Amino acid sequence: MHSHDTPPPIPLILVHKGVLTLGALIAMWLTDARAMAGYPWMLAGYFLLSLGLLWVIQRWPRARRWGLSTNYMLDMALTLAVIRFSGGLSSPLWMLLLIQVLLPAFYFPWAAFIWVGAFLSGPLYALAIWSHSQSLAFLRDPLFLTRYALLFVGAIAGALAVQQLIEAQERERRLRNTLATREADLAAQTKQLQRTASDLGDRVLQLRALQEVARSLTVTLNLRETNRALIKRLSTITDARHVALMLLHPEERALQGSWLDTKAQPRRLVPITLHITEHDIKSLSMGVPVFSPVSKELGFDQLHALWGVKYFLSMPLMLRGAPMGALYLGDHRHDFVTEQERQFLESFAYFASTAIENAELYQTISDKKQELETILAGIGDGVLVVDSDLRVVLMNPVATRIFNLPSPPPSGAPLPDLIRQEPIYDLLDEIRRQPKGSRMQEIELSPRGSNQIRTYQALATPLIVGNALQGIATVLRDITTQKELERMKSNFLSVVSHELRTPLHSIKGFVDIILMGKTGPVTEIQRDFLETVQEQTNNLQRLIDDLLEFSRMESGRITLHLKPVDMPVVIEAVVDKLALSAHSARVTLVNQTPEDLPTIMADPWRLEQVVTNLMDNAIKFTQAGGSVTIWAEDIGDYIQVSVRDTGIGIPPEQQVRIFDRFYQVDSGANRQYKGTGLGLTICRHIVEHHRGRIWVESEPGQGATFHFTVYKHLEEGDIGALDFTTLPQQQAEDKPSGAHVDEPDGRREAVGIHDPYSVISNQ
Repeated sequence: MHSHDTPPPIPLILVHKGVLTLGALIAMWLTDARAMAGYPWMLAGYFLLSLGLLWVIQRWPRARRWGLSTNYMLDMALTLAVIRFSGGLSSPLWMLLLIQVLLPAFYFPWAAFIWVGAFLSGPLYALAIWSHSQSLAFLRDPLFLTRYALLFVGAIAGALAVQQLIEAQERERRLRNTLATREADLAAQTKQLQRTASDLGDRVLQLRALQEVARSLTVTLNLRETNRALIKRLSTITDARHVALMLLHPEERALQGSWLDTKAQPRRLVPITLHITEHDIKSLSMGVPVFSPVSKELGFDQLHALWGVKYFLSMPLMLRGAPMGALYLGDHRHDFVTEQERQFLESFAYFASTAIENAELYQTISDKKQELETILAGIGDGVLVVDSDLRVVLMNPVATRIFNLPSPPPSGAPLPDLIRQEPIYDLLDEIRRQPKGSRMQEIELSPRGSNQIRTYQALATPLIVGNALQGIATVLRDITTQKELERMKSNFLSVVSHELRTPLHSIKGFVDIILMGKTGPVTEIQRDFLETVQEQTNNLQRLIDDLLEFSRMESGRITLHLKPVDMPVVIEAVVDKLALSAHSARVTLVNQTPEDLPTIMADPWRLEQVVTNLMDNAIKFTQAGGSVTIWAEDIGDYIQVSVRDTGIGIPPEQQVRIFDRFYQVDSGANRQYKGTGLGLTICRHIVEHHRGRIWVESEPGQGATFHFTVYKHLEEGDIGALDFTTLPQQQAEDKPSGAHVDEPDGRREAVGIHDPYSVISNQ
């Protein structure tokens, strides 16, 4: 089949015209010669005109479409003339019209023209018959209708076939173009792969050489030996006469190192120093190799004086974008380094920089390790460092003596094979299971050379790199003396408090008797003095009671007793009890506690003690004319109680310490507000043993608001002795860190687990 871009097949056109000519000759033979007068001249003219059109088509490609269209119409005219002159409807040559429709499709390049010819063939056939018979009666002739239908169906079938052939040819053409393109691409890729294979071969050789370099550099981490190995390896991978490795000293503006004459026998390294300028340092910072004949750049003139060669190559050694030195090569030849060798030297320079850095880091770490070991050997606390598998990393002499070992164990020794103290294993296992923070625990050990059991405070801290536990560092501090002093202090407070109560009761009793007038009349001045003594006696009684309460708590002799408690009843009782004290201080008490709060399980006397302490403090620190407001609310699993005053307030730097033992905001000898500083400490401990927490919000001059929470669903198994040495039982399991409590102003505060000595500050 023929396409737009190729010339039409002339032999096929000639065959087509030969068929039509043969049909015309047959028509002449079948027809009366007188009826065909002039017919030979018409046939001759057709032949000549057809040849002329074919010549035009071949000579002028631009006229191809016009020439083929004209030729087609000429063929159609001859076909119709043959049918007319050979008998019209009775002519057996009507098949020539079907040939005229089908045969040009094999060389005609325009499907649309073939479709037009196919659909016009029937009407043209009817026109030829009408021209012969000069009548339309043939339209009812079954023979005509049959031929017309066959001609029409055949024309459509031929046109469809032509259309499919054209589409098939177009697909074939596109496929050939695609295949040609693919072949060209494959050829190009083949050439590229060949070049790549050649480059890869060279790269493999270079990589093998670099692998040998890397293997030789891993033999040592000593900086001096690393530099020697680098220079010797550099001399084996280049044909340069002289090679040198220089390290930069920016403060001195100098490069210091060693050089080697590769042709000299015997070979030996020679120290060398090159003095360079600030411009040279900037040139090294660019990290670009410099090839140059003798010049002052980068100290090439100094090397020329030493080596006597004319050409030099400087290859900078870079570390994270900063220069650390350079490799120097020198030779008499201008082309002593090829481009491929230069690329290989760039890779070697990278390996050299890494090796030098590793050696320097190793030297630094070795120095720091020795320094650390010296420090740890001199401190008085025991230090034990183990890895995540409890293998010893470091143990100082003090720890060695504490664990009763004859000498420090070697690094990597399993700790369980060295010591048998179970408490230290429990502490380390807890860190391994939950490496989220430091843990502190008291353990009792018998150090080497002593039969006395001593108490040590062990502080274990996880060593985390990224998200993985790498080890555990434990510091052991001897607190035996401290524990003994605390015991003696507790006993002293208990004894002194009890001893003070006896004379205090006598003083108070006699003052009451005198004020009642049982010893005789009392003047107004005497009464005033005696009432002052009575008031101060009551204050002293409260101080002694606080000391006794603290002493009992610290020794663990007080236990909570759970009972059903209505918090509004407890608060109302405290408000009534302190009403007189508030009236005397001219402070207004306001109780905003709702009566529909749920009943909780708690120790009513201890909760009343907390509320009393908070409200008594609020009254004490509020000026005349002020007010103290208390309220409580249900916040889910907790009841929250708040006490707000309009007093002097608490400075922010003091708020973190007001719950500490014996701490007072005004601690001077002439302070206005007296007390032991134990009230808030006792409150905090009682609240925490109710699985709650206590905190303060305050600004100086704006008053203060104390809040505390109490867990609503306490059980007997949740509590234990009320002391200052242990956390409340079940606190870690039943009240997870991060639970939230609604505050009165709508904010939410995290409820954490607090050590008894920790500080609860305003958050």
